[in-house]
Amino acid sequence: MAEVTYSTVIAEDEDLIRSGLVRKIEQSRQSFAVVGEATHGAEALELVRRMQPQLLITDIRMPVMDGLKLIEEVYKYFPRTAVMIASGYADFEYARQAMKFNVKHYLLKPVKPLELAEVLNDIRAQLSKESIVEAND
Repeated sequence: MAEVTYSTVIAEDEDLIRSGLVRKIEQSRQSFAVVGEATHGAEALELVRRMQPQLLITDIRMPVMDGLKLIEEVYKYFPRTAVMIASGYADFEYARQAMKFNVKHYLLKPVKPLELAEVLNDIRAQLSKESIVEAND
């Protein structure tokens, strides 16, 4: 059976952090491919609409549209897209808000490769379970 690759969009307004996340995802060898990068939430939402990725990785504080509004929109219109937050803010209120929109993973920046690999592994297991359920429907 061929290895499944999950498409991923990253929303992060800081170029260095965004390119670091892309690199860490590629190095993790976890079957995720970055298909789009956005510098703010509105741009990310447009990428999600266009590409319908299986995973969205987003920051919270970004210009134009923040990560929480982005998560809310993705939850509303693309409920099958998994979402992971990578934020520099260890603020429980952000995490609590995100949980309302089915976000299960909240990593603090700088994102450590091992933590990222564990989260991607968990998300991959979840996505693969969902695709098995869909195949049996």
